[in-house]
Amino acid sequence: MSKVIKQAVVLAGGRGTRLMPLTASCPKPMVRVNGTPFLQVLLDQLIEFGITEAVLLTGYCGEQISSYFGSAYKTLSLTYSQQDEEADTAQRVWSARALFDPCFLLLYSDNYTRFDYLQHVKNWPQSSAMQLLVHPKSPGNLVVHENQIIRYDNSRRDPAAAFVELGFMLIDWKLLLPCISGESINFNEVIVKAINKGIATATCTNPPYFSISDPKRLQLTERYLQPKRLILIDRDGTINKKAPRGEYIYRWEDFSFIPETFNAMKRLSEAGFTFVIITNQAGIARGVYSHSDVDRLHEKMCAVLAQEGITVADVYLCPHHWDEDCECRKPKAGMFWRCEREHQADMRRLLYIGDDPRDMVAANNAGAHGLYLTNEKNLAVDASLGQCCNLEEAVEDIIRFYEAQLTR
Repeated sequence: MSKVIKQAVVLAGGRGTRLMPLTASCPKPMVRVNGTPFLQVLLDQLIEFGITEAVLLTGYCGEQISSYFGSAYKTLSLTYSQQDEEADTAQRVWSARALFDPCFLLLYSDNYTRFDYLQHVKNWPQSSAMQLLVHPKSPGNLVVHENQIIRYDNSRRDPAAAFVELGFMLIDWKLLLPCISGESINFNEVIVKAINKGIATATCTNPPYFSISDPKRLQLTERYLQPKRLILIDRDGTINKKAPRGEYIYRWEDFSFIPETFNAMKRLSEAGFTFVIITNQAGIARGVYSHSDVDRLHEKMCAVLAQEGITVADVYLCPHHWDEDCECRKPKAGMFWRCEREHQADMRRLLYIGDDPRDMVAANNAGAHGLYLTNEKNLAVDASLGQCCNLEEAVEDIIRFYEAQLTR
């Protein structure tokens, strides 16, 4: 049975010296990202998770945070624990312990990533005092086996340490008590104690993560969180007519645009949209054609589209056979995550268009929205933007969807 969590505790007291002069008279969590305090971005995410209460552990210029947000933000009730700005993170947590629920989500106020919060909670074992959200990275500082954290290596020299911790920690306060006290120490030391006691577990997330801890990272975070007119789209059966079952389109002379899609892409381009194509190409692994063959086809396709003012920003393809168990073949989300990293685009604000139920599963797995092109309505297909016979009839819905992202 999953533990119930309705409360978040936010470490929001840091001075943010690496962000000077932005933090000369402003607390780090209130630094603007695209005109919005970064803390507000995090609070909006907590609301999406279903969290109903947040405890903000403030310090440096903490009165700016409490005066800005007050006792509530949208559906979140807010409580403050104002402490000395010199207190370290573990000391801040300990000092506010009387405000905590038995279980809560603990997060830093300078990190952001999108992840499946409900799955994070569902994965949390009853015997675990804390479950960290981790991301694959080499060199990393965490050794993880299945979901158990085996070792913490701050030197990042252990070749087995292939993960880093992002925050967003699920905490069982009663189980964590033996690892924490009122000492002025960094909360990382509490994490190490929990790992050494065997009561720390992990959930792995693959989407990119961001921070506002220094000017360069702040700039990347702003770019990522800025809404974009970028549409993700399948190729075969969506942009061009499909080959017969078991055959492939890899020569230009066999390629034929679907007129409704071509017209829709032109109208959307006139409205300021660009496209990224995400396609499975198992014929490469089967030896039917080469990677170079499909690259030439895509060059010709993009050139023809460009002549009509249609910009294809990128093409991602999976060359693997369906038996290879790769991370990129749809319905897995590997190509989407690569697109998210390389184009600094939040998948939650993007649309993927496809003609196969697996396309919609891939969109869901990536955290994107889906539009399913089909002549027969299929209630079993989960397409968040719905189903339609062809792309041309969905143009206005697509524009409205992206306009809504601009006002979030």
